[in-house]
Amino acid sequence: MKIERPVAKQFAQASNGEHIAVLADIIDLGVVNSKFGAKPKLQLVFLIDEKDEEGELIRVSHFVNKSWWETSNLAKCIEALSDGALVDDTEELIGACCRIMTKQYTHPTTGKVYANILDIYGMKPGTPKLKIPLDFVRKKDQPAKPGKTSKKANGSMRNLHGLDVSNDDVPFPGDARS
Repeated sequence: MKIERPVAKQFAQASNGEHIAVLADIIDLGVVNSKFGAKPKLQLVFLIDEKDEEGELIRVSHFVNKSWWETSNLAKCIEALSDGALVDDTEELIGACCRIMTKQYTHPTTGKVYANILDIYGMKPGTPKLKIPLDFVRKKDQPAKPGKTSKKANGSMRNLHGLDVSNDDVPFPGDARS
């Protein structure tokens, strides 16, 4: 019997230029190695005012260092999304709108085209805002893929059956629970 492999969805890329965007998700990537060393990173996921072939808003990601330094890219994003207000918790920014400037690039080895966010700006007065679609599911709320685990903020992990488990749930030799 021949087994069909699932084909990964090809996401549409944002066109070059300025777009109205809404911040739909913030994903903590942990510490990521780069040519500048290991840095804690965040992935900001924006939905823009452009639709793909299925009529869904196109996603564009922006990867930033998890740094609150006033000249950091994260600080610039927070300023644009919060109209300059101080924000201590990035979760408060989910659903905030801004304008982004995108440019398409072609990966030199794979040839894959992707859109990069060049700049992020605050909204102009009177500009209509985007809303996150009701069917959008944030990364932290998606079910775990079979065979993978995902670490939760409270230290528990979602196992391949979709159940949250932690070290407290597993008896160890010599433990009073075993």
